[in-house]
Amino acid sequence: MDAKTLTVSIKAVNGGGDPTGADLASGTLDTSLISGAATWYSIELGAGTALTLSTQYAIVVRQDGATANKVLWRYDSTEASYAGGLYIMSDDAGTSWIQDPAADFMFEEWGD
Repeated sequence: MDAKTLTVSIKAVNGGGDPTGADLASGTLDTSLISGAATWYSIELGAGTALTLSTQYAIVVRQDGATANKVLWRYDSTEASYAGGLYIMSDDAGTSWIQDPAADFMFEEWGD
């Protein structure tokens, strides 16, 4: 796989629930480290904005220069298991968003 950078960030959302604005915090992963098997990867988001309890945010994943060997993020399309979460994707670099409230992406969060 050609080495590319995968960036994971936290963004604010607009009134419709779509990601908006600059990254509040972000971290990266060199995709050459990905084995190809379904595996959990840890990505440190580093210092950023303090998040507010009971406020909705978006976890945004983007990969630079990806036209082949794209990294896929596993999601549950049968029933959303994260209350208040939903699957949102963009195929035009975030100009427009497609939402599916019946599904959500898999993630874990670790923090203070």
